Amino acid sequence: DVKKYLNYMQKFKIKRCRFYQKAKTVDGIDICSCGQRQENHSHLTETSGPFSKQMEPLPTNAYGKIEFTDQVHGFAPADYVRLADDTNMERVMILLRDVWKLNENQQPPDVILSVGGGVKEYRPNKNLEEKFHAALNNAAENNNVWLLTCGVHVGVSKNVGEAMFESVFEAWASKDPTKKLKHLKCIGVAPWGYTADNQKLLNKYNEQDLMKAKKYSVNAVIKRGRPTSLDPYHTHFILVDDGSSGRYGAEIRFRAEMEANLAKNLAGKDATIQIPTVYVVLEGGPTIFKAINERLDREIPVIIIDGSGRASNIIAYAIRSCEESISRKESLITIKMTVISNYKILSTGKVSYRNWALKKFSVFPLLLTTDFHEREDKFFISEKLKKHLRTMIIKVFPYLKQGETEDNARNSDEEGTESILEGLEFIIKRKKLVELVNLNQKEDISSAIANLWIRVKGEGDSTTAENLKFALKWG
Repeated sequence: DVKKYLNYMQKFKIKRCRFYQKAKTVDGIDICSCGQRQENHSHLTETSGPFSKQMEPLPTNAYGKIEFTDQVHGFAPADYVRLADDTNMERVMILLRDVWKLNENQQPPDVILSVGGGVKEYRPNKNLEEKFHAALNNAAENNNVWLLTCGVHVGVSKNVGEAMFESVFEAWASKDPTKKLKHLKCIGVAPWGYTADNQKLLNKYNEQDLMKAKKYSVNAVIKRGRPTSLDPYHTHFILVDDGSSGRYGAEIRFRAEMEANLAKNLAGKDATIQIPTVYVVLEGGPTIFKAINERLDREIPVIIIDGSGRASNIIAYAIRSCEESISRKESLITIKMTVISNYKILSTGKVSYRNWALKKFSVFPLLLTTDFHEREDKFFISEKLKKHLRTMIIKVFPYLKQGETEDNARNSDEEGTESILEGLEFIIKRKKLVELVNLNQKEDISSAIANLWIRVKGEGDSTTAENLKFALKWG
């Protein structure tokens, strides 16, 4: 029903900066804190105040279908919508479930894999990248798996798109109807203000043109500080708008919140199941720490591909160092407690044996607990380790030392060394939600996902056996 579809889509809002607030001058042109020129504002008098207060909501002006001119056979035009970064998540769930009808035959996915990592500076180990690529390919062919990425034609999301292309092309070329991948869903959640040629996606205001797919060409040239093209092998796009232009990052919190809601609400209001949702990180730049923390804050488990480079390697090193520190302390405690027991010290009646031992040997209580999960939240980064991590961060991200960012598109305060350290500390504190996987050592993602989900949700979770059946089919 075209009218019903249009009525629903037009309920979404976007954001426009109306109050000009000078932030910088580029090539002699004054630029507002939103990234736009002064003349692009309805109120030209310069004002001050928080960025969010500069915005006004307007009905969305970009939705429908994208026809990528660079595509080959097998892919239908992709659905897309531009919406505000504070859009109500229930409305987004209705869009996915009931308007775009992603739940074919009322069948939710077995698992939702959100993939994050490097973008323009993406430099993974080639052998590891191929293994990751093959794992995604198998997942797409053999399971009802939904994939979520940042949706751009560069870095990890391009790698995911290529895996989708190979799966669809093989199914199309085989002429075998049993291999048609109707269940394939690859959703890109990208920042509207950092999407190249986003003006081509704007609607014309008549019903006939609204329903026509917009032609979109991918620009394969990658430049620092410049918007990036959407990837042609994603099936759906949500373009998140915070009112800014020429910046990325507006989508990070929105995407994490969306994933948390997908896990709980995708099957409908009356459903009791929770769909396993995991965030998988390959390599990664400075912003990936914020992206991981947003997931952990919402109890979404995270898998780090150890050895994939940059941020992933830093996180893996921090986790292993903390684990080794805990292990050494546990060994020391075991020795001390053995010595104490050999002396057959009796309780005085006033002070228990345990309390006496703790006081006498200054043993930390958390290290005497027998349940590993109870200790994990107590992990911390020592000052010595913190000093070493600072050196690693500056070496891996040298532009942070000069006050720059990975793409010169964000304020350096948000991605500085100390901010990354804070992000690492949060990851360590939520260690029970994080799993390291080394594909070079023949560790496999599917088993890691299954084990991590069971560890987090418990073996008694009624959805585990059914929803993790994909682990048995993932090559």
